[in-house]
Amino acid sequence: MNRRVKTPGGDLRSLLASRRRIAVLAAAAFVILLVASGMLLTHPFWKPGAAFATDTPASAEDRTADLVTLTTEGELDPVKVEEAFAPVRHRLEGLHVLMVPSFLSDFLMPAREVGLADYFQAQERWLAEEGVTFEIAGSNTAASSEENAEWIRRHVEASEKPVCLITHSKGGIDVLVFLAGAEEKLRHKVRCWIALQPPFGGSPIADTVLADPGASALSEASLALLGGSLEAVADLSTPKRRAFLEEQDSAIKEVTAGTPVLAVAGRFKSDTWLDAGFPYTIPRSWLERRGVESDGLVPVQSARLPHAPFVLLDDADHGATVREAMPLAEDSGLFLKALFTLLPWKTLTPDD
Repeated sequence: MNRRVKTPGGDLRSLLASRRRIAVLAAAAFVILLVASGMLLTHPFWKPGAAFATDTPASAEDRTADLVTLTTEGELDPVKVEEAFAPVRHRLEGLHVLMVPSFLSDFLMPAREVGLADYFQAQERWLAEEGVTFEIAGSNTAASSEENAEWIRRHVEASEKPVCLITHSKGGIDVLVFLAGAEEKLRHKVRCWIALQPPFGGSPIADTVLADPGASALSEASLALLGGSLEAVADLSTPKRRAFLEEQDSAIKEVTAGTPVLAVAGRFKSDTWLDAGFPYTIPRSWLERRGVESDGLVPVQSARLPHAPFVLLDDADHGATVREAMPLAEDSGLFLKALFTLLPWKTLTPDD
């Protein structure tokens, strides 16, 4: 049975509880916004700054051209997508999809209850149409990747069905930490993984927050309100992520050799303050002035996983792939369907 966030009905206590959660989380989000503002004042994006290293993994395979073949006049063509999906539709039969959300996305869950957010809803709708069970992970997105990896491990282990993982942003790091340390039997239970805009190589935005004592202190206080810690921000830093990729290269290679994995990188450019991509315009500009193409938070190169294929989505800010509408389609569920056609299913054994 699909597990959705329940909509408050006639239960007044449930409705009030939802509103209290929204208020608390909105307050935390406001403090975090102040942190970001303080970081930008300390490190003005309009001034020259040091460039960041953004190496592309040589072993990452670009499958963007294959995605383009599914479009007509710049948008995904439902007929072409269905033709490509039909031969792999059986791969979803009997699977349970676990969606692992992004850093600080917890406030979106109660917002969904009252119709203020559409996070992952188009994807859920498409999965329901295909008869696939699904749920959004209940891990604490403000916690460290090690903590969330353990939550995912227990959840996959307890699942009565093989699991397919769909992650957004930091959720991709949480899953990578889990898979890199999982035993072969448990890895085998994960039949596919689509990573939407993951910061595998880290983000310079996190580096800047950690380097500023004031921003770090405010971040730590804000995360404490959410039951998390500053370690979650450290998990997004480029030194920690690149060290992990180097140390775990053999394990990552084993993971991608036995599990179909596909990563999605995004990038957008905007010359006007309120153009597409707001509120990611400021960090995007800050990164671009340091020679980094990004989706507003994650550099294009950081979203590419070694030994795995990826696609690059243009005109996409960091939330593009999990909203109702997106650059390639009015329904991002169609985009997810297209991504399933691009997964390297050949990595599974004939018995899977």
